[in-house]
Amino acid sequence: MNARGLLRYVDALLDGRRPRPFDADDFEAAQIRTAIELRAARTASDAPSEHFLTDLHRRLAARMPGGQDTPRPLPGPRATRRQVVVGASAAALAAGAGIVAGATSPKLRVF
Repeated sequence: MNARGLLRYVDALLDGRRPRPFDADDFEAAQIRTAIELRAARTASDAPSEHFLTDLHRRLAARMPGGQDTPRPLPGPRATRRQVVVGASAAALAAGAGIVAGATSPKLRVF
């Protein structure tokens, strides 16, 4: 592929479009990997597109029995995955700090 074609390929990746496939050599593959990493590093790159969310909502609403527009939430409090990870990380950090503090503090003498 020539330089202009590679530039179009990389621009398509950075714009979130699907570029046409081609057989890449090692240099071109390295540039493509860099473009993919740059695209993934953008702020909110993990957020779904508005088009995807609208289509998903439409498809889910079509499958809901009785013409419900949105599903009913389950009763009771529910922790998100992020809350569980943050809580577990805080507990591990506190345990580690306690171990370090216990190992580095001078021994208490009882007279």
